[in-house]
Amino acid sequence: MKSTAAFCRAIAALSLVVLTMHVASAQAVQLRGGDILVGEIKDWDGQGFVLVRTDNGGELKLRWSHLTQGSAKLLRTKLGLLTTEVGEVTVRADVVRYRGPSGTPDEVVGRRVKDDRDFIYVQRCRDVTKISKSDVLGFSERQVTPFEVFTVADYYNDQVAEFAPGEDADKHLALAEKLMRVRDYEHAEKHMLEAKKLGGGRQPKVLEQRLQHLVFLKGAKEEQGLLDEIRTATNRGEFKRAAEKIAAFKEKYPSSKLGGELERLEKGYTQTRERVLTRDVARLWYKYIQIFAARKVGESKVTLALAKQYAERMMGKEIREKIAAARALQTDEVEAMWKKRDEVAGAIQQQHYYYSMGSWVLGEKEVLKGTKQGEAEAKQAKTTKDTKETELEQMLKRRQEALRRAREAAKKGRRGGGPAGKGQADVKKEVTPEDWWNSADRHAKVSWLKAYYAEFSGDMTVTGAFVTPCTMCAGAGRVASQSSNGGDEYRDCPLCHKTRYTRDIRAK
Repeated sequence: MKSTAAFCRAIAALSLVVLTMHVASAQAVQLRGGDILVGEIKDWDGQGFVLVRTDNGGELKLRWSHLTQGSAKLLRTKLGLLTTEVGEVTVRADVVRYRGPSGTPDEVVGRRVKDDRDFIYVQRCRDVTKISKSDVLGFSERQVTPFEVFTVADYYNDQVAEFAPGEDADKHLALAEKLMRVRDYEHAEKHMLEAKKLGGGRQPKVLEQRLQHLVFLKGAKEEQGLLDEIRTATNRGEFKRAAEKIAAFKEKYPSSKLGGELERLEKGYTQTRERVLTRDVARLWYKYIQIFAARKVGESKVTLALAKQYAERMMGKEIREKIAAARALQTDEVEAMWKKRDEVAGAIQQQHYYYSMGSWVLGEKEVLKGTKQGEAEAKQAKTTKDTKETELEQMLKRRQEALRRAREAAKKGRRGGGPAGKGQADVKKEVTPEDWWNSADRHAKVSWLKAYYAEFSGDMTVTGAFVTPCTMCAGAGRVASQSSNGGDEYRDCPLCHKTRYTRDIRAK
């Protein structure tokens, strides 16, 4: 089926070419239903055109949407409504970075036209900048539009030297088309007429069409110039300027025959702006996570509870507002672009966030959540019908019982006049999450707060969670130490507080 459809489309396209070749003054168009009509095109604009049929002389008023996409694009381009041949022409320019009069770095972009023993000369249009070699900081190249470095006359002379058309009609036509792309219509017309005088070259009918197109473009030179400004501003990411030019075109030329081209450029502007700004919003978002987390940690009297509350409720709001202000956007635009980051190539950055030794603050269940280790332990607990204590747990229980009896014996011994506290096990205050926060260094706090924001704010998606055995207890949750009576005493690991692991996540 696909090959049949492709064959039909090829036959239709061939038919259009054949019909156009046989009817020199007519134009063949293909309707969406497949029918091909031939006639003279008149009264065209951005909405449609009138076709005066060759077969019966009747007039049909058609909209561009009535034609197949390929036929509409071909005809609109020929009529100058889609100026696809007017892509931005660029030339190579020299960039010289140098130390300015005040000592600050500066640069000049142009053509490096002369060097002598002490100076470099860079020409930009008619102006020449003289730079001392002792002030030069470096050289590079940059692609710029021709008239940023050339005058119209200089660029024309440069192109004539490059094409060297002589008595070749085809070269004159090629040169004319290049000049049309930079809106030098006067010189373009000169070379088209010269090509016609020389016999029209290999494609005289194309030459006639280009001459008709040139007449149209000369009449719409100001409109074309404004469309060029929209295109250039969009390509350079100057979206505010592009929007202003689009509005200016609509106001100044409400019934322009180039309305279709404006519509295409406006669509391109919208798509490009959204793509570029979405990448920028994502980049800034990841950057501000670090900045805002560090700022909050640096505030005085910030408890762990306040830091968690900030990450859950306020940090994302402040990031949105900061990006909106930095890029002159509304916060709802920032929100929409952040949500679309998955759809834009280059916007997503997988980031790693680490709770490190503060992982235990989350609790054992949260530390293991979403990890392979947690899934394995949950599966093992589910499939094991009879939960039995391990040999280590049994030994720990026996030793704890022995310690309890020893403490009771020590208390009884004090009734005989022994010194108070002798034989007692040291009793240490239990460490709380707030104690850990107060004792942690700045780097550990910032890292923990970033990870907590990524996981619990709702702004980001966790794409992976991982655990590493505690470096002190090796994942056992308890450590051994020597008791007062010389034996081994097992206690909760003071580093992971029985959670056994440290947690890190990957989020986007």
